This record gives sequence, structure tokens and C-alpha cells, in this order.
Amino acid sequence: MKKINFNKAQYTNSSVSCKTYPQDLGHEVAIVGRSNVGKSSLINKLTGYKRLAKVSKTPGRTQCINFFDIENENIVDYPLRLVDLPGYGYAAVHASVQEKWDSMMAEYLTKRKSLKGLLLIIDIRHLLKKLDLELLTFAKQINVPIHLILNKSDKLSKNKIHQSESKLRKELKAQIGDLQQNNISVQVFSASNGSGVLELEDLLCSWLLP
Repeated sequence: MKKINFNKAQYTNSSVSCKTYPQDLGHEVAIVGRSNVGKSSLINKLTGYKRLAKVSKTPGRTQCINFFDIENENIVDYPLRLVDLPGYGYAAVHASVQEKWDSMMAEYLTKRKSLKGLLLIIDIRHLLKKLDLELLTFAKQINVPIHLILNKSDKLSKNKIHQSESKLRKELKAQIGDLQQNNISVQVFSASNGSGVLELEDLLCSWLLP
């Protein structure tokens, strides 16, 4: 299988509506999750840049949809992108602001033809929340594959990691149904030490390449 060089990623632009998105051509994968689960850190670890996506100690700082182009002209002749969506579920954000973010994400998810899959980042220590389940259900309705990243695995022992992953899979089956039939996959990851990066790269290549 061909491999994408994710180290060739670069920031393209930030948008708050479809009017300023990059042209809807090529293939892209969107990254989503609750505030402070490590979306920006994952992007930086995957691409090999420390500050490609801005990391903040204050949750809720991603207030736009951020697009990152991946230059791979020697592999494909169409654009490849990573897309960082605003985090959700941060209590300190005013309800009207959160509603605006939700509307922004819904517009992107339902209208973007280039979208080939979603990466849902979850803190492995806390697992699924109500809003995560709502997003999973929404992705199922619009028939978009979704890959759950159980981030921050470096915070747990191997035994605890196994227990958390097993618990999550059981909960998903109870709430959503069979994972394979619903285009849902799961992996353990650490943006801190890079555990799981190769597995994630393979998944993204399967989505982004023909």
C-alpha cells in the first residue's frame, strides 16, 4: 500500500463557514473531540511538527475549522487534507458560542464532499460522554466512517489500558451496534510518546488514497 508522508503537512486556512473553505476537491479527514482531549497534540505528533496545530492549556480555544494541506503530488494528483474541528463540551463556553460551533460543525459534516472519515479523540481515562455518542450517531446517519482514538494512554498501565478499551467496545456495541457494520474502528494512542502513530497512519492512508 502507498504511504502518505504526513510530515509534508502545512496550515492552509481557518474558516467559520463553507464560504471560506478550501475548494471541495480531493480527500480529507476531520479530527473532532471534546475540548482538552488532545486534538492539536495528535495533529502535531502525526505530522512531526511541534506547533502546526496550536496547543493550549485552556480548553475551547479552537473556534474555527482549521485546514491543513498534505503535499503528496508524487502519490496522488488531488488535494489531501487534515481538518481540525472545534472542540465541544467545554462548560465555561457560553451556550450561544457552543451552539455556533455545533452549527459550524454540522454544516461542514453534512456538506463537505471531500470528507472521507472522522477521527474522534477520546481521553482513555474518561471514555464516552453524551456528546461523543451523539456525534457517533450523527456520523452513522450521514454514513461517514469514524475511528475512535483513545488518547493519553501513557497515563495508564497496560492492564488499565486493556480494561478501558474493552469497556469502550462493549459500550459502543450496546449503544450503536456492531462496530464493523457501522464503519467504526478503535485504537489506543498517545500523543505524548507516539504510541499508535503507525497504526493511525495506515488507517488514514486507507481512507485518503484511492
